[in-house]
Order: sequence, then structure tokens, then C-alpha cells
Amino acid sequence: MDINEITTAILSGKLDNHIISISQTLEFRRKQAASETLQSLRPGDLVRVHNIKPKLLIGCTAKVVQVNRTTVTVDFPASSVPAKYAGRCRIPATCCTLVESNV
Repeated sequence: MDINEITTAILSGKLDNHIISISQTLEFRRKQAASETLQSLRPGDLVRVHNIKPKLLIGCTAKVVQVNRTTVTVDFPASSVPAKYAGRCRIPATCCTLVESNV
């Protein structure tokens, strides 16, 4: 099955008997992906932000300052985000994608 077939099957109700298992599997994979992201990030790396609120930050790049247990402290440059969001903040690791490694 490709993603379109899976999505169609879920939306049409064909997988209703398996919905809890699917949900648990997705949550497990999300946590595993976050762990992999945390292990790969280092201070100085550039990350792209996704799936976060405020929506204005989606697609913005930030510099990693510190890698925490479940979050990443990043620094948004004033040139890439609205002024009120510029500077340091902590975001969930699940909301980061590595763009450029500092190594």
C-alpha cells in the first residue's frame, strides 16, 4: 500500500477495527523519530521547523543552541521570523528537521 491507499482506507472506515493499533504505532514511531533527531543534532546545526504553533514559524530555520532530553533550544534569527519570535526558544524535537550539520 502507498500513502494514498492507506489514507483512503482510514478515511473510508475500512481500517476502523485497527484504528487503535494504527494510532499506537504512529505514536511509537513519532517518539522514535524524535529520539533519532535528538541524537543527530548538535549545537550550531541548522534546523527547519515544522508542525508547530504559531504557524508563522513553520518552514523557518533556526540554529541549535542546546539539545535537551525531549526538546531543542534554538535561536531564530530576526531576519527569518517576525520580530516577536526572534531569539531563543525551546521546541519539541519532533518539530525539527536537520538542514545543515555543523560538524
